[in-house]
Amino acid sequence: MKRFGLLFFIFVVMVGFQAQAQDVRLGVRGGLNFADENGEAGGNDYGDETDLRTAFQVGLLAQFGVSDPFYLQTGLLLSSKGRTRDFGSVETTNSPLYLDIPVSLVFKGDLGGITAFGLVGPYFGFGIGGQFESEDGGTRVSRDIEWGNEEGEDNYRSVDVGIDVGIGVEIDPLQIGLNYGFALTNSRPGGDDNNSRFSRVLSLYVTYFFN
Repeated sequence: MKRFGLLFFIFVVMVGFQAQAQDVRLGVRGGLNFADENGEAGGNDYGDETDLRTAFQVGLLAQFGVSDPFYLQTGLLLSSKGRTRDFGSVETTNSPLYLDIPVSLVFKGDLGGITAFGLVGPYFGFGIGGQFESEDGGTRVSRDIEWGNEEGEDNYRSVDVGIDVGIGVEIDPLQIGLNYGFALTNSRPGGDDNNSRFSRVLSLYVTYFFN
């Protein structure tokens, strides 16, 4: 809760500063995440052994004009990521939950009367929850994810940094987008090139702007 409060404070301060600029819009976002994880375990690539996990994202968004047709978007998004993986009859699911702060440069243009946009920029994710789950023959077992940087004690590193790229259309007051986020940081505590885990998330979302 302390981490959530700090991030919310940072977001409010960012929006407060940008409120001095022209063309500021505030909104709420919700959508689906199709999440996966790529990496290596003991030097063996396991990316082909994992499946997409359908999850969610929801949160607040702020957009402000920089210089037409360029805009800047930031926000505070609760985003569920992870993956599923089968080991014979056993299905396992990682479902880490993050608070993401995206900072994206947006380019907008007219497309036959509809405003189209593209975006690119970094995101900063902070782990706040989630679970490991396994199911075998109808029996389900789960445990909480431990966040931190201690190898052998923690499951995921607390901070995830990556890049967002996306496209979409605006039909005021709605913004409908498709986004791909890929992590640049290894989320495995104590990980290296032979023991790595990188988040990959394809998102389909709708933003509703209040103004």
